[in-house]
Amino acid sequence: MMYSSGADLSKEEFSVCLAGYNLKQQSHHVIARKVFANRPGGHKACLSWLRGHAGQAGSLWVSMEATGVYYEPLALYIAEHAPDIHLSVVLPSKAKRYLQSCGLRSKTDKIDAYGLALMGAERVLAGWAGIDPFWRNLRQLTRTRCGTTGSGMIRR
Repeated sequence: MMYSSGADLSKEEFSVCLAGYNLKQQSHHVIARKVFANRPGGHKACLSWLRGHAGQAGSLWVSMEATGVYYEPLALYIAEHAPDIHLSVVLPSKAKRYLQSCGLRSKTDKIDAYGLALMGAERVLAGWAGIDPFWRNLRQLTRTRCGTTGSGMIRR
């Protein structure tokens, strides 16, 4: 049994779906769903929630979309605090095409998280390499100098 989790992130919160995937029968079932705040406390709660449902021994995969900069804090938190978890960050267009191929045409956070969990279980997704601290710092300095926030809005 492997466990695959999909996370659909936005600025304020993110929706997570945890699915169990039976490799021999090639079948899956949703174990749990939950919404967390996209803040450090929410990231910590999400990781402990995943560990509580999947256990420490099972293989756990987490998949998320690269949606602007909203995915970065959770991805960095998982990479730093849980290096045993296989983390994949996919392009939104790739996730959208996969969801369409599964017949999931509606667009909600719950459905997107479910689709990302299935995608992580069924596809071979490359592991997330992370963001080099030099480039992350340079990007932040550039945004500060230009007077923009992470969303591209000009601060006043």
